[in-house]
Amino acid sequence: MGADSMSEISKIPTREIPSSKEKIPVLGFGTWRVFDEQVTESNLKRLIEVWKMFKLHGGRLIDSSPMYGNAESFIGALFEKYGEKETFLATKVWTTGNTEGRKQIESSFQKMKTQKIDLFQIHNLVDVNTQLKTLRELKEKGQIRYIGITHYVPSYFNAMEEILKKEKLDFIQIPYSISLRDAENRILPYARDNGIAVL
Repeated sequence: MGADSMSEISKIPTREIPSSKEKIPVLGFGTWRVFDEQVTESNLKRLIEVWKMFKLHGGRLIDSSPMYGNAESFIGALFEKYGEKETFLATKVWTTGNTEGRKQIESSFQKMKTQKIDLFQIHNLVDVNTQLKTLRELKEKGQIRYIGITHYVPSYFNAMEEILKKEKLDFIQIPYSISLRDAENRILPYARDNGIAVL
């Protein structure tokens, strides 16, 4: 690789996580569908090339969820093969009840073969009050670093905002694209004004 290529790689922009001032690259890697694969040598070989290219160009954040089928297990297998050095690992809890929530959270750690997860979010606001208590406990213990909430439907943005007014959270994850711009109306400005990172 020539000097020009390395120079381009080093220019990938970063943004601060407002709650900590930690900087992470704006490039992230979503695992919905892409990593919902059986853990086989051929699948690993194919997707490990994608992962290496992602890392080469400055990517760090990889996002998953129990909702994404086999993705968490595939991440664990990938890390065994390639390592998780400098990866910003994000996943979610997506169930009801304290016992089931704790079981699912522990399962995520086991599947992804890690002792620490950078960002744990409550997927689609499912049983948000119960799961927040568990996530706060794990954050205090140092097992997770950041807490957030997600929803994929813009009609839930108001509910997200109400939670953010009551709870100090680090992240939200929302849909936002050229064809889906509802977030510009309130939730993005609210996050900006209140120091909340956005995925």
